[in-house]
Amino acid sequence: MSSPAELLDDAARLHRCMEPLGAALGQAPYEVQRAGVARRARRLGSAPIGYKVALTSPATQAALGTDQPAIGRLLAADVLPSGSTVALDRMFSPVLEAELVFRVREDLPVHAAPEQIARACEVAAGLECPDSRYADWFGGAYPVLGLDDVIADNCLTGLVVVGDT
Repeated sequence: MSSPAELLDDAARLHRCMEPLGAALGQAPYEVQRAGVARRARRLGSAPIGYKVALTSPATQAALGTDQPAIGRLLAADVLPSGSTVALDRMFSPVLEAELVFRVREDLPVHAAPEQIARACEVAAGLECPDSRYADWFGGAYPVLGLDDVIADNCLTGLVVVGDT
């Protein structure tokens, strides 16, 4: 029997939506996410290069029963340069979100002051196309997915097009 990480990666590889796993996740959702990202990185030959922060608004957090953001991993294959064309037919059911993209140029202490963060980062505009391997993940009765499914599915990572800094 396939693990949840294998099921999610196989859905992506075969471009076939799947039903949310819910209680069938069987393990901590961040463990499923880590295993899925590692499997996808090997399959694509693409290294992890950053993080995606999801559930940043209080309304989204409340809808999913949490009081904190969730974190996903970005692979190099997920980040495209300004001017790129995105083939939406290669995605499942993408949406479009305007984002700020931060590139951290140097290590920061855990409790860095805003001024330290500003000096250590480059900022660019970005367009994110969140996506999910789960069928009907966006729309209809909100929320469609539970928090564990969102985290396991790498916080709905799709693609990010990054503008110039």
